[in-house]
Amino acid sequence: MFRFTCKPIYEAVQKSFENDKAHERCAGRQLLRVIGQFCFKWELRECANPECQARKQLVLQQLPPCNWTALREWMATAVSCWQTERSKAESDPEWKARTLAALDESLQESGWSPELFRFGVPYTVLLECVNLDDVAQSTLLSNPCVDIVGIFNLFYWHYMTFDYGRPAGGKFLQSWTDYHLLYEPCFVREAMRLDASPAVRSVGICPSRFWNLAVEGSESYITVLSVLTGIAVGNVPPRGDKHRQCTSQFCNFANDNSTGFTQLHKCDRKHSTSPGADEIVFPMKELEVIFASPLVSWVPSSWDIASISRLQPQINSDPTSKYMALSHVWSDGTGVGMKEAGIANRCLVEYFASVAQRLGCDGIWWDAICLPSSRTMRRRALDQMLENFERASFMVIHDLELVDFEWRDDGTPALALMLSPWFTRGWTAAELFAARRGPGRVKVLFKSPDGSSQPCIKDLEDEVLAPIRNLHRGTFTNLPHLVASEVIRQVSGDVYDPATKAGYRISELNVLLRILKPRTTSWARDRMVLGALLTLPRKDVDTSRTEPELVTDILRTIKHLPGTAIYHGEIPIAQDGPWSWCPPSVFDLGRTGTVLIPSTAEGLGEGCELTVGENGIIEGIFTIYHLHESDLDELLPYGTHPSMEARIRNALVDFAAGSPILIMQVEGQVLQRHIDLWLLAVPVAAPLFGGTTDLTQDYPAFDLANRWRCRWIGCVYAGNTRKGKFYGERLVTFGEDVDDEGNPGPAVVPPDEAVEEAKAVLQLMEKHKRERMEGYQEALISLRDSRDGGFLW
Repeated sequence: MFRFTCKPIYEAVQKSFENDKAHERCAGRQLLRVIGQFCFKWELRECANPECQARKQLVLQQLPPCNWTALREWMATAVSCWQTERSKAESDPEWKARTLAALDESLQESGWSPELFRFGVPYTVLLECVNLDDVAQSTLLSNPCVDIVGIFNLFYWHYMTFDYGRPAGGKFLQSWTDYHLLYEPCFVREAMRLDASPAVRSVGICPSRFWNLAVEGSESYITVLSVLTGIAVGNVPPRGDKHRQCTSQFCNFANDNSTGFTQLHKCDRKHSTSPGADEIVFPMKELEVIFASPLVSWVPSSWDIASISRLQPQINSDPTSKYMALSHVWSDGTGVGMKEAGIANRCLVEYFASVAQRLGCDGIWWDAICLPSSRTMRRRALDQMLENFERASFMVIHDLELVDFEWRDDGTPALALMLSPWFTRGWTAAELFAARRGPGRVKVLFKSPDGSSQPCIKDLEDEVLAPIRNLHRGTFTNLPHLVASEVIRQVSGDVYDPATKAGYRISELNVLLRILKPRTTSWARDRMVLGALLTLPRKDVDTSRTEPELVTDILRTIKHLPGTAIYHGEIPIAQDGPWSWCPPSVFDLGRTGTVLIPSTAEGLGEGCELTVGENGIIEGIFTIYHLHESDLDELLPYGTHPSMEARIRNALVDFAAGSPILIMQVEGQVLQRHIDLWLLAVPVAAPLFGGTTDLTQDYPAFDLANRWRCRWIGCVYAGNTRKGKFYGERLVTFGEDVDDEGNPGPAVVPPDEAVEEAKAVLQLMEKHKRERMEGYQEALISLRDSRDGGFLW
């Protein structure tokens, strides 16, 4: 039987719980028992193998702290011995088959499913702990007798180390149905404790930088706690007291106008005795010529480094030439600043040019000198902005905090990068995403550990981030490094073969939100511009369009949204008709005061997808009730503006006067909190031909009998509502509530007769199936007239 090449019996874990039968009601003891029984069933034994012992010491250095020392020792032994066994696979092709056969036999004898543990120590063991009863859970949270966070982190470290592959976000917790009841509160309490601790506060990092990590994703609090732990143990050097007055929600410097900063000097001399001697003037007319006409394809706009050294800058027009694209933060003084367009400090230009030359590049693309100054030309250049990073041979990240951070080969540079001002900005996040789509590499500048005045250039993937599938490479790293690497990779995207990713655009709302929602821009409109640049095909990008136009462009391109995206508290961009359900920003989709599953963070869930049509009509399956008159006092409008609340209250007044209102939820919606969130909608009469004049195609029976056209009103929190008639799950459309002339359709009560009426229409259509189009039209008009001028549906 497979024993991890171990010898004497390993009993320490069992001793932690074998005498606790008197504490069956204690959730902590139940937790110990479940994990302890699992560990004991594996029959893991102490190991005297020198190779395993040496590897175990490396593992112990990286394992998260845990007060249950026996479990930590067990994990270290299991990981080190497993790695020793795996290393034999390189010299023995039959190792895998032989090992899995032995492992399956061992697991079947112990009663555990081999599917859970085929390639490593199982990380799903804590799933059993969600069966603890409510009383036990409450006791555990209020007065924990075990180190819940430490236990959890051990298994999370193992998951990140063994299974650090794609996809990762949310995978560890997706099956933990009671995670938010048992484990999340412990992480929240510990995160709040660390956030307020002197060890974290004294470092001076803006608290919004690590709390923004909790904006999206089901593992957000684990991420925040891991980062805070890394800060608390001294992995990040002090930053001063600049952010002393910043809060977890807002950074006082996030929206500073970066054009008002003085341009940075990289030399000791700040001012020359002769005006203009310390500056280089770039002929911006060359850029104006390039962008004078609308572009049909990308054109190079980097500056030739050799010509810069001669103080006669010229555009490098060779599209095959290697160039470096600079990604930076203007507030560092690396933007145009207060200078005229095309003028830059000589020392700063030479600094970046020397980095490009060290990377073997002939040109440099730097937005401070590569974007035209005239409005029309600049807009055309912005339309292809991200393509400059996608096509670059190297993208180089410059941030003053990182340049002052001395390089260490211990994982802390990844933490420093994630906590840097550069990682908080929307444009730089989009640049990183674009650069990872191309064939080039991403480099990061750090302070050289050897005291050199030249920056240390490190590769993002190979040197800064934790290697994917660490264990298989025989290396180990700490949890903050693993978590920081995962967060950065979630922004940059997954890249296995960059050559196949050229021209890639975001096609899912959750990916777009993950990249841009937690980040800031100097101008609010820029976030929508970035959304368009990241999602639309390049030929369709027009950054001069208004924000509502950019929103509709993005949603038409994405097409499929999570069901809960339609929940929000904003005034829609249209009063009636197409887009009358859509908020003014894609970042408001799914933005509510509670957490819903499926969420916009996790993407589409089975059976809860909404589809956006080209015409701005959205449809999906909803569970529908008629609002009951006794529910009026139980509904609380959800809105971010007084007019939104007024809109909902006005609809409720109309309901009290006899107007119909439906209350509905998206199919498959599950609440993560004990708050019920519902949509209010008004059913409307359909136009004669459903908004179309094309009758050449048969109407599907499902569409006519079950498709309900509704007017989106808003969201409400509901308490103990009685609700009226239950209509079941129906296909609902929003935005299809006007006729061909744009007149709003009247509200109608959706009785069962509407379904019968639709079936009657189907029968008429079937009868005239082989006749001309006029036959359909005559039949429908005849039926409409018999219904006193309109259809109920």
